[in-house]
Amino acid sequence: MKKLLIIFLTISTMIGFSQNSINFVDPNATWNVASTYPNANPENPDFVETTTTVFGFIGDTLIGSESWLKFYSTPDSNFMNNFTYLGNFRGENGFVFFMDTLNSIDTIYNFNLQVGDSVSYPFGYGSHYLQIENIDSIEINGEFHKRFFIEEPPYPPMIMSEIWIEGIGSVHGPLFPKYPRVFSDEIPDSLNLTCYKVDNSIVWNNPFYDDCYISIILSLSEIEKGKFKIFPNPVNDRLTVEIPKKEIGDYMISIIDIHGKILIKENYNQFGKIEINTTSLKNSFYIIQIEFGNKIYRQKFIKE
Repeated sequence: MKKLLIIFLTISTMIGFSQNSINFVDPNATWNVASTYPNANPENPDFVETTTTVFGFIGDTLIGSESWLKFYSTPDSNFMNNFTYLGNFRGENGFVFFMDTLNSIDTIYNFNLQVGDSVSYPFGYGSHYLQIENIDSIEINGEFHKRFFIEEPPYPPMIMSEIWIEGIGSVHGPLFPKYPRVFSDEIPDSLNLTCYKVDNSIVWNNPFYDDCYISIILSLSEIEKGKFKIFPNPVNDRLTVEIPKKEIGDYMISIIDIHGKILIKENYNQFGKIEINTTSLKNSFYIIQIEFGNKIYRQKFIKE
């Protein structure tokens, strides 16, 4: 077995692979990664925050006789400032090498792997060699790119849901195989690649996200309490939202799952009672978000 260090997407799946035209170590590439997690306070006990980090290359460096691209992250959606240096990348013949800030070098991706080969994931409580369970391909910009499905680590009920896309990397972000983690289905907890861009043009986007850059954060005076009512809670087929008559104007209602994915999003301009069909939602916890002007109202509800 080859060993290296190192939910999901059902896009058109095709058998048969072609030469990869996406190069992971592309100096013009950027990755948008959304992180969703609970961030409650006494006034907003159900608040779930989503922030986005943008990763990419700025410049290069010569180490010995090898050229490496310098890798950075930033919360800036335009990838223009507030950078944090993370290390260096180099690619060769389907292998992607990462040098961290301590100058430790690892093979973070090998896009030449076959079904049954193993990948080492260094969890903080021990490393595990996880097998490549399946390989298929997806079409991106008219070219086929392999997709590697990696087995789950032995930490039930926690899951990882790890998939690599050839030339792009992990669906959890470019550095995920180096710094892996597991996720819970019982609380809002996710880390997902929303977009991969080259020259600021979208090459691949996550179909579960409406935008590449997601920012749902709690700021002072942002959350309005008591203006809107939702019922029943728990809900079965239809959720009723009651809009006060004094709230005149356009507003947007979104239903967000525990991983921060927007499942329903509609604009309205009426007051009174609005019914939202929830039959397509699985039994779980959700957040309803109502945006009205510069105000936001959020509340947790249960579908059963």
